[in-house]
Amino acid sequence: MSVSYTQRRRDGEHQQRKREIYDSGNSAVVLPYDPARKTVLLTRQLRLPIFLHDGQENVLEACAGKLDGATAEERIRKEIEEELGYRIVEVERLFELYVSPASIVEKIFFFIAPIRPHKEFAQAAESRRRGKISRWSRRPWRTLRTGLRLARSSMQKQSRSFSI
Repeated sequence: MSVSYTQRRRDGEHQQRKREIYDSGNSAVVLPYDPARKTVLLTRQLRLPIFLHDGQENVLEACAGKLDGATAEERIRKEIEEELGYRIVEVERLFELYVSPASIVEKIFFFIAPIRPHKEFAQAAESRRRGKISRWSRRPWRTLRTGLRLARSSMQKQSRSFSI
């Protein structure tokens, strides 16, 4: 969608502006973690835009999906089951943000979820056989914990520095 509007500049003058805005729908992302092993589960999937841009066939990524009318919590539980083969009951919402607010209207809800492999593994063999579950990979939690702290800190700084 193309939008034209008048924006007041810092010097008080008004300026005509035009922007393209794209609404790709809201989504949710989760880092399922195994507290006993101190690892997180990530998926490996083909993402065509990344393949076309960088030639990478399988991208390591966090489990995520579009909301498509579901709540963020409902969607992320379903994505964990579909992509990783786990049935998760407990999810913790960390924060939500607009990823590229200059042109894209997409809010992403960020979660973490503890997994207990011996209790919550959901018939993954059958789902894998049908090709529904992506390949997944365990990664040490300590390497991601620093990044998560930085993201939270960055969000707190952003929310303090802007007002509407």
